[in-house]
Amino acid sequence: REELKKRAHAVWSKLVDAGLDAGEYTPATKPEVEAARDAAKRASEALETKLYEAVVEHLTNVDADAAASAIADVRDMVRPTNNLPGVKWFRFDALLAAAVRAMAAARARGGRPVLFSAETLGEALLMSKVQASLSIWPFLDLLKKGDARARQVRLKLAGALDGGVDEYTLPS
Repeated sequence: REELKKRAHAVWSKLVDAGLDAGEYTPATKPEVEAARDAAKRASEALETKLYEAVVEHLTNVDADAAASAIADVRDMVRPTNNLPGVKWFRFDALLAAAVRAMAAARARGGRPVLFSAETLGEALLMSKVQASLSIWPFLDLLKKGDARARQVRLKLAGALDGGVDEYTLPS
């Protein structure tokens, strides 16, 4: 947890050092500054998720900054009301964190599971609390129905946490 706070502080410090927190920019650079500030805020918020904590603890070979960015993007895709009907971010976050732990444990045993493999998700369901598991069923149903946003969530996480491996397929 302390490492997460240090990383969030480092992101904010960069903005402060650049004078961006006080609005010290020219009108011509205002859009870029505001975009950088928003990106830093989103990444900083991602550092506080259960998923990010699991990634930095268990997937040491994953680029933490890329993971934070992907998690921020995924959270933005899931959080808006009814963007992914039935999927609640706080439950989805907890389940994905359990999936990361399950994936890391299987890799330590010599396996090569990926985040959205049936094996990894099954282990995550066993490891997680019942309420955390409630978000996976609507998500998997959306994937099965071909929902573009659900597929984008899966691909974004596969790219950041599995090196782009996306082996999970749903039966028709």
